[in-house]
Amino acid sequence: LSSIDALSRRGRREGVARPQSPACWAKAKAFAVEDRARSGLALEVSKPMLPDSTDIARTPLVTLYPMPDANYHVLDGSPRSLPLRSGKNVLLNLWSASCRPCLAELKEFGQREKEIRDAGIEILALNVDLLRYDLTHAKELTTTLAKSGYPFSAGTASPRLLNMLQFLHDFIIWLDKPLALPSSFLVDEDGRLAVIYKGRLSVDQLLADVRHSKGSLAERHLGAALLPGRLLEDEVLSAADTRFHVLQFFRMARLLNARGLPFNEVKHFRHALKVNPDDVETHKVLGNLLAKEGNLQDALTHYQQVARIEPASAQAHNNLVAMLDRLGRTAEAAEHYREAVTLEPNHFTANYNLGLALANSGQLEAAAAQLRKVIELDPNHIEARKNLEIVLQRIGRAAPSRKNRDTQNPPPPLPGGVPEGRGGFTISPGKMFRVCVGSRSGEGVD
Repeated sequence: LSSIDALSRRGRREGVARPQSPACWAKAKAFAVEDRARSGLALEVSKPMLPDSTDIARTPLVTLYPMPDANYHVLDGSPRSLPLRSGKNVLLNLWSASCRPCLAELKEFGQREKEIRDAGIEILALNVDLLRYDLTHAKELTTTLAKSGYPFSAGTASPRLLNMLQFLHDFIIWLDKPLALPSSFLVDEDGRLAVIYKGRLSVDQLLADVRHSKGSLAERHLGAALLPGRLLEDEVLSAADTRFHVLQFFRMARLLNARGLPFNEVKHFRHALKVNPDDVETHKVLGNLLAKEGNLQDALTHYQQVARIEPASAQAHNNLVAMLDRLGRTAEAAEHYREAVTLEPNHFTANYNLGLALANSGQLEAAAAQLRKVIELDPNHIEARKNLEIVLQRIGRAAPSRKNRDTQNPPPPLPGGVPEGRGGFTISPGKMFRVCVGSRSGEGVD
């Protein structure tokens, strides 16, 4: 069934409930067969066939996740970073000296070294027998590898690296079981995890999989399918599938942060953009992360993309011009603030920041009028009143009086000094105006 929701909508039109009972499912299947017949796609009954039992499992990924950075120890005891993004495919191979399939696997790697290297593959064999470096143990490993004729790089896995590999395995394969030995992880030349192997890996399978990550999303779907067939070409389903795979990057990032596993968030979400270069939420996240790092120019690029994709969003324009203001491009910022206010006239933050941008660009009369509008939207906003006073002082006028503002009948104090979520900065006449991003709860960059 291509879409239960679509069948349910059709079922409601024809008086059938959402498929829940066997009878409803039968009716839904009848709808599906009728739809396929109408579209010219012939469906035939096939005999279910169970696959042969095997100790080998291969899991090609449809969504290609960037491998987080981690260290291992070479056999002399020194730490090294994983050789990722080196322009070559890297096979991370976990093995034990007491594991016969592991030793047979290492021997085959040595026997077919030339084919492996010619295919642009490097192998890093990581022993898991002792997770804390020991010189005597390292010498034994060197002897074992030499007897196997293994010619590639080798070392010992660190606990942090094993935790990361176990996390990736559990995230992709929902079994919550410890990694088997041998286990291998094929990482492509861009540092993305492409295939997970459990059990002995043949060189023929490795060579066949080296091109897996080069295919399109649809081609990777076919390569990962358990049965032969072809994909249904549907624009709506394709868009939903692309969105699903982008969301997996967000899900992985949340879990990595929750478990305290370090990873490069900017690199992680840049890979998400490769799935869909026009994903708004990914551009927002990258803009926020880069701004936090102080990389304002790159952050601006992503905010510009958000405004391009969502031209009718006042918030998108507000976030873009907040970054323009930080870069000192106040005149350009003011134009975008005007656009944001036009799209949403009562957007508080956009109105306030427009007033500040006008003041910073020397348009004091326009700034005073804009700040008066801000005070109409929120009479208790302290910073707006202070900035209006500064503007009026600079153009030689007195600030408007406020009811109950004299010392004999002062206004009631605001909780915490300023309203919640408004940004408690104080601006004095000697300072320049400051843009307030997200000055109200729920506004600004989320």
